[in-house]
Amino acid sequence: MKKARTQEERSQHTMTAVLDIAQKHFAEMGYGSVSTEAMLKEAGLTRGALYHHFANKQGLFEAVVTRIQEELTDAIATKSEKEDDPWDALLAGCFAWLESATKPETQRILLVDAPAVLGWERWQELDAEHGASLLAEGIEALVSAGRIEVSSNEALLHLLNGAMNQAALWVAQSPEPEKALREAEQVLERLLEGLLK
Repeated sequence: MKKARTQEERSQHTMTAVLDIAQKHFAEMGYGSVSTEAMLKEAGLTRGALYHHFANKQGLFEAVVTRIQEELTDAIATKSEKEDDPWDALLAGCFAWLESATKPETQRILLVDAPAVLGWERWQELDAEHGASLLAEGIEALVSAGRIEVSSNEALLHLLNGAMNQAALWVAQSPEPEKALREAEQVLERLLEGLLK
């Protein structure tokens, strides 16, 4: 006999379904063009059920942004952790972030809409909590291993993070994203090589 789901399990299932639908809509149409009513209809939910989990459309959007950030952070960490050498690990992580810019969710949701919808400060906070924290770890590993020497790890973190976010946006908006990705990776590697002792 199948065990009945608890209220918490039903609530989690509903939230996951809403996030799946919202992510698809936000990626395909952009925040401004997404109708809350259309999402509710597709999810088979009432407005009250949605607002039980999220304060409003912006709250739902932020939850989607956070979810994508967490998924990307896990994917980047997985690629970095496959490398034994801290230099190779840093490059693998940087390249994984740039590669993510070829995906619609990253392009539309993270790079285009998130700074505008959430505001620059909140977007920066979410970025710092996720991808930037991995970059900071990679820089620290290289410094600790004596592979690079910089006067400020924090300054390097902000310079690299800003450059890579801008490069990711460039890749995302390129008419030839795969070509732009290869070019960005090559130039980034040359820039980083300048830090090596």
